[in-house]
Amino acid sequence: MDSGRPTPPSEKTYTDSYQHKHHEFQKHEARKKKPKLTKIDTKAMKSAENKIRFAKQLLEENKLDEAMNFLEKTLKGVIIPAKTTRSKPWFDADCSRERNATLQALPIAKSTKEKSDLERYAASRRKYKAVIKEKKQRS
Repeated sequence: MDSGRPTPPSEKTYTDSYQHKHHEFQKHEARKKKPKLTKIDTKAMKSAENKIRFAKQLLEENKLDEAMNFLEKTLKGVIIPAKTTRSKPWFDADCSRERNATLQALPIAKSTKEKSDLERYAASRRKYKAVIKEKKQRS
């Protein structure tokens, strides 16, 4: 019986739960990094020609799934993916180490608000900025 009242969280239906999980899965899939095609290994492509002929044969025999899987594996071996670094070329291990130290000092300084912690964070931040400035000038 529908009493006209809103459904409390404890009475959510299976459909609500499924839609939420499906939505979260779609968001996760969208975030997956896909390698960018920059080059094709020509030597590997020449050696893959026989495999491509075999896939064509599978297609002629209406074995679509097998042909697609075979082609996908073959082409993955031929593609040379691009470098997917998101950082600047000058941002190296030193920069990363200083950044992490600064980010660790920040919540401590915020939570305690003690002069020593605030000074430690400020010094860490200055050092991080100096390292960045030095690395940028070198590049």
